[in-house]
Amino acid sequence: MRFHTLLLACCLGLAPLAQAETVNNLYLVHEPASSQDAAERDQATQKAVETLVLRLTGDAKAYSSPALAALRADPKQIISQFGFEGGNPPSVQVEFDPAATDAALRKAGLSLWGRTAPRSSPGG
Repeated sequence: MRFHTLLLACCLGLAPLAQAETVNNLYLVHEPASSQDAAERDQATQKAVETLVLRLTGDAKAYSSPALAALRADPKQIISQFGFEGGNPPSVQVEFDPAATDAALRKAGLSLWGRTAPRSSPGG
């Protein structure tokens, strides 16, 4: 009986860690960029796609999937807005189209978290 009580207490103590929270600007990614030249822009855009895929799938290997080769070759198909931001460091701001992005990732056979993601700690 004591074991069950201890198990229940442990489960209740971990319950806040299993909660999810709504993520705002899920499809907006900022990546550092030292200049606005084409090579720097393309590199930052690729990194933004990689960040987004990780954010939406939770899978660090998903971006390298052969099923995403076309998306890596032409990320413009899921980008709705692109711009540069001044600051220290300057950055590229990429806003991705949610419907096009989700469709491309699902077509590649990847599972998506959606607009809620697990919280890493009770304080969020």
